[in-house]
Amino acid sequence: MRRGMGWLNSFGFLADGFLMRIPIGLVLAFLVAPVVAQDTYRAELSDTTIRHYCLGREIKSGAEFDEVASITKRLAVVDPRIRVAVAMNPMINAWEVPGTALICVPVAFVHFMESDGELAFMIGHEMGHAIDKRCDDPASRAQIADQSASGALLGLLFGRGSGDGARDQRACESRADELGLSLMTRAGYDPEDAVLALKRLSSYVGDTGTGPIARLAALGDDHPITADRVRHVRKLIARQAKAAASVRVEKR
Repeated sequence: MRRGMGWLNSFGFLADGFLMRIPIGLVLAFLVAPVVAQDTYRAELSDTTIRHYCLGREIKSGAEFDEVASITKRLAVVDPRIRVAVAMNPMINAWEVPGTALICVPVAFVHFMESDGELAFMIGHEMGHAIDKRCDDPASRAQIADQSASGALLGLLFGRGSGDGARDQRACESRADELGLSLMTRAGYDPEDAVLALKRLSSYVGDTGTGPIARLAALGDDHPITADRVRHVRKLIARQAKAAASVRVEKR
């Protein structure tokens, strides 16, 4: 979840059927390697800066630190800017700080997720924000949103590139979900853990509505509602399974 407008309630509106026009594989192609030293993720940021953005001091030892460090290394994103910081913070959330590639993972959030796979998806989601350059620029975010199913519908009603920052960020959140899923599955985690992580968050924040009233109420939020995120991830998982089956058939 990006830290910004609506980041604590963390979910917004996105119609089903979102599909990014730029292949996520192209984003990953130059950023994923089989093995990466943990030092790759030790970008230079002062303790004061990390404490400011992560809302708590960084911890550098202990079970929570070791778990996050192990997951981060296994996700193997080759980007020396990225710094994953475990913070002494009671929030049930994680976020990437735009412009810094700093990913804040509160200790409480580590405990909240019940498996490494669930936490890997959420950290992968935040890494997706850090490596996805197209979502750094407002004009690019608007273009991505215009290309989504929901963006096309809203574009017919209000005009394309209408400057709706929440709508544009929702599109980038769905891209980050796709990147997070790709990273975790490449690392060998069970993709179903992504669904479990989203459902766990949904239950915690009470984001369970899917009807017209819930969607209208969430129009100003900068995340898709969780039910839509789950549907999107399930479609991606099914697509992965189909591609894997096709590869197995070709090898026979």
